[in-house]
Amino acid sequence: VPAAAPAAPAARAVSASPFMNFGGSSAGYAPGSAPATLGAAAASSSAGSRTIAKTTPKTPTTGSSSDDQDLQKRVIAQAYQVAKQINSTGGYRFDGTNDCYGFVRRVWNPILSNLHDAAMPVDDYPDSKWARITDWKQLKPGDALATAQGHHWGGNWHGGLFYGMKGSTPTVFDDTPNPRGASIHSNEVFLYYYVPTHKLLAGQ
Repeated sequence: VPAAAPAAPAARAVSASPFMNFGGSSAGYAPGSAPATLGAAAASSSAGSRTIAKTTPKTPTTGSSSDDQDLQKRVIAQAYQVAKQINSTGGYRFDGTNDCYGFVRRVWNPILSNLHDAAMPVDDYPDSKWARITDWKQLKPGDALATAQGHHWGGNWHGGLFYGMKGSTPTVFDDTPNPRGASIHSNEVFLYYYVPTHKLLAGQ
C-alpha cells in the first residue's frame, strides 16, 4: 500500500488580539516571554533548513535617490547573508538571534551602528514609531515590519522586512518557525512598519 502523502502545513492564522498568532507554545516558549538565551548563539540543528533562491529586487523608481537605493540594496544584501547563516545552522530558533526579530536586528543593527544611529527597539510595544501600513507601494526594500505597533516578546508577535512589490502583491523577507527558516514570500500578516528606518531608506 503506498504511503500516505504528508499533511500540508497549517495556514498562518490571524488572531483577534493586536498581535498575530505566530509560533505559540509549539515553538517552545510561552507567549509574552523573552527567550532564555537572548542574544546567545544557539546550538546547531539539522532539522528543516531552508534555502533561498537569490533574486535581485526591483529598484524603486519614485521618491528615491541613488544613495537611498544604495542603502536599500545594502539592507537586502545583509538580509541574504543573515538568512543564509540562520538556515545553514538549523533554521528558526527562538533565542533572540535566530528568530524573527533576531533576523531583523541582525540585518539592521550593524547598519545602524555604522550610521551612528540607535539600534532597533526591543520590547517597545506600544510605540508610535511603528506606523500602520496604508499603502505598500510607499514602503522601501528593507523596511522593518511588525504585526503590532511595536516589538513584543512571545508567540503572538512577528517581525520581518519588506522585500518589494511583485506586481500588486507585497513580498516580505522573514524568519518563521513553520515553515522553518528565513525566506521571501508574499505578505500574510504584517500591519506596521518602523518609521525611523523607513526615513533612512527614503532619504528623509
